[in-house]
Amino acid sequence: MNDAMLVRKLALIEEGRACRAGVQRARHQLGAALQPDALAHGAAGYALGALRTRLDQLFHPLDVKALAPYALGLVGLLRRRAPRRALLAAAGAAALGWCWSRFAGAP
Repeated sequence: MNDAMLVRKLALIEEGRACRAGVQRARHQLGAALQPDALAHGAAGYALGALRTRLDQLFHPLDVKALAPYALGLVGLLRRRAPRRALLAAAGAAALGWCWSRFAGAP
């Protein structure tokens, strides 16, 4: 074998060694990530992030489009449990919406 082939062979052996070390490191990271406490921590982080995003969307641009799904869900819940309260809640929400739209621009 000439010197160029020997250098290339040693470079390939070193590259294979580095690749195997990377695979082993990835396996250890995956094993640590699949532990129950790590999974619960990640799920809680995603849930809190989604909740925070939803609340930011709800309260930052306070408009009917953002509030309507929550109001309809509440009215539906009340309608199943107490129809009279649902009617009062719908009337109150409509009155509140009317007041908001009428007086929102007032100083």
